[in-house]
Amino acid sequence: MPASWPGDPLDADALPPPVAAHLRRFRDQTPGARVVLLRRSFRAVAAPRFFLARTAERGADLREWPLAASEDLLALDLAAAAAGDGGVPVDEPLLLVCTHGRHDRCCARWGNPFYRSLAARVGDAAWQCSHIGGDRFAANLLWLPWGVFYGRLEATDLDRLVAACARREVLLDRYRGRACHPFPVQSAEYFARREWGELAADGLRLLGRRRGEDGRWAVRLAGRDGRVARVEVARRASPYCLAPTCGTRTERPVPLHDLLSFEELAAREQEPP
Repeated sequence: MPASWPGDPLDADALPPPVAAHLRRFRDQTPGARVVLLRRSFRAVAAPRFFLARTAERGADLREWPLAASEDLLALDLAAAAAGDGGVPVDEPLLLVCTHGRHDRCCARWGNPFYRSLAARVGDAAWQCSHIGGDRFAANLLWLPWGVFYGRLEATDLDRLVAACARREVLLDRYRGRACHPFPVQSAEYFARREWGELAADGLRLLGRRRGEDGRWAVRLAGRDGRVARVEVARRASPYCLAPTCGTRTERPVPLHDLLSFEELAAREQEPP
């Protein structure tokens, strides 16, 4: 992949235009899909690699399609691949650290040193990646195939992070949620994990969600042991402000989700969210 990514990784100078258009169509036509570019260094590679991760709550998987050139992607039916067709299963997880400095300087400033420390620790499991969101949380990391987002990672977190990944568990104090959930569910899932002490990456299952008034959400989650909880959260602007990226001086209130209630449900109460 290119040594320097543009602000939008699918701009024409990042990939051959037909390949970028092919990936853009897939991204735009597939709900929840996103395209992330990877690299390990600024050196050119002999042949590109293409991974596809499905980050569902259950059955998350990661596969690879060997390529001789980026243009080989034009022959790949990306919709069929996303549905589970083809590819070579990848057993080892990928740890993607955002170092996309042209999108936001925060990611270069904090992401690059964390990536170097991580790569020294886990080798080829570590990759630099283009923008994955949450600039103000740099250093950011996406753990595939589980779709687990982490933020504000520091070198002192490395041993705990690597050990948690080996156990297929989340590091709760750096956890930002799973990619398969929208923000309110991510927050509710965090509170449920904290309440139950549930750390398994796929340890919770979403049963239902309902939006109420004033930014409130009621989310129903099930644990591996059969317990079910109704978690109510509400979004609010925090009393303090931060610049959303390193590239702007304008500060904005930081949105937060507060826990309003956590209730374990009896069997007869488990139907409504």
